[in-house]
Amino acid sequence: MNKNIKILMIMVFIVIFSSITFASDCYREGYTYCDVTHFTNWDARAESRVFWSFEDINGNMVGDDGIFPETYAIGVLRARVGFEGDKLYEYKNLPTWNSISCTSTGCAGTEISAGVRTLATIGQEFLACTAYVAWDYDSNNGWWAYSRAAIGWPADVGGCPTIRVVECSVDSDCLSTQYCGNSGSWESWTCNTKECTTGQTKCEETDYFVCSNNEWSSQGVEINKCGVECFGGDEKCMGLNHYTCNPASYICINDGIERGECGVDCVSVDEKCEGVEYNTCSAYEWVNEGIVIDECGVECLESKCEGNDYVSCNSNVFENEGITLGQCEIDCIYNEDCDYECSNGKCIEKVFDYKYLIYGASGVLILILMVFWIIKRK
Repeated sequence: MNKNIKILMIMVFIVIFSSITFASDCYREGYTYCDVTHFTNWDARAESRVFWSFEDINGNMVGDDGIFPETYAIGVLRARVGFEGDKLYEYKNLPTWNSISCTSTGCAGTEISAGVRTLATIGQEFLACTAYVAWDYDSNNGWWAYSRAAIGWPADVGGCPTIRVVECSVDSDCLSTQYCGNSGSWESWTCNTKECTTGQTKCEETDYFVCSNNEWSSQGVEINKCGVECFGGDEKCMGLNHYTCNPASYICINDGIERGECGVDCVSVDEKCEGVEYNTCSAYEWVNEGIVIDECGVECLESKCEGNDYVSCNSNVFENEGITLGQCEIDCIYNEDCDYECSNGKCIEKVFDYKYLIYGASGVLILILMVFWIIKRK
């Protein structure tokens, strides 16, 4: 007898526990989370199902991968909750699953209605460990049964969602004419009107602007932008022409051909002396003409005669040295310079004059006659 009772009790427990179903494969289209539980006790069968999602102001599901290290909801954070059964409960900051207490009359928690529930608005951060529980009760032919289906995050499981409600997180959250200004703290993220689109540029006088993050960003003054040809102090050559920069207009000014610039050593009217050597300009280059009379202080290249005066060329300057022996056909200056006599710079040779012989002979003859005359008188 005792043996038969034990067998009966075992069979009862098998029947009872085999009638409880925990569905881990619950799915309801349009919802992220779902759980279903069936409990059958002879003629009584309780079935509870809960399904819900986080969604934003546009009805888009938030965190639809079920992973919540950190995410954002646009405009508002809502929980869209549905269930099958008799009652629906909401739990926030649930410590553990075991802290949910249910009996044949319901569960100890906040009973709510199915639909959309607002959890946080713009600027708020939702951190609550949230769970939703569906409860169902059935009685039939004196038998009763209840079940509860629950899904969410109790605190002891960890990984509770961190959802920040913002006006936008990316550009696609805004209108096509707007962009999401998300460079600061998340509380300040807002949709701003686009000043420009990527790739656009503009000029404001000589200031150059590019479009960066949908806003105009000044790049200042840049070469070859906004009519800017140069900066103050810049200079360049185009051929032999020299250009300088007007610092006020950033425009290159053609200064023309200038000495010492762009390979120009000189211009056609230029001349110069290097010592006594005379240089002229040809094809913008210096040409050495050598030593030229009447240039660079040069009076002469060689000595000359002016009458009997000898004018020497000393360091290319004339110097009158007067009558100079051996110069300007001057053979002598003084008689001592000749064997006989110097006359007009020429040596004169001595010439025998017969008249002096006649004069001498006549004198001697007269002298002899006077001697004879005197002797004869005596």
